[in-house]
Amino acid sequence: MKKKILAVGVVILLIGAVLATIGYTGMLNKKPEELADDYDRGNREYASYDGGDTVTVTGEITNEESMSMFGESVYVYEMNNIDDWGFIASEKIGDEGEKVTVELEVEEGSIAGQSGEYMEARSVQNISLMMTLGIIIAIVGIIVTIVGAVKSGETEEFEERERQEPPKEEVENF
Repeated sequence: MKKKILAVGVVILLIGAVLATIGYTGMLNKKPEELADDYDRGNREYASYDGGDTVTVTGEITNEESMSMFGESVYVYEMNNIDDWGFIASEKIGDEGEKVTVELEVEEGSIAGQSGEYMEARSVQNISLMMTLGIIIAIVGIIVTIVGAVKSGETEEFEERERQEPPKEEVENF
């Protein structure tokens, strides 16, 4: 039974490590290159997305520009050195060289006098939720593994003492 606790702890630890790795790398998210390939520059629209659709992308900020329009700041970001694709944000989401996970929404409207679809940042995660959950699960796995190892060691010591001590004879009362 005690070794089962140890095994369960190791399994939980491995699950947490896998989730943290997936969260850190953004494996389940779109890559900026995929969104750039999906964008039809001639028609200024996305082939796979319509206005209002959201998509989560993970990448490194390689260019950031800010401009003021009608008294409000607008930030324009490019990721992974893709010069002809980017997105806008109403607030600063990170600095150049920083890896971020961004939820983008496809907007339909006019930018610089041209109408079409563009991506606008809705939320930013510097550390993804999946990575955070993975770390928490891994910590729980470490704790369960330690408890299982300690309990397993105590059981082995007890069994060893039982083998070394001769059985006590019972005295019968007549």
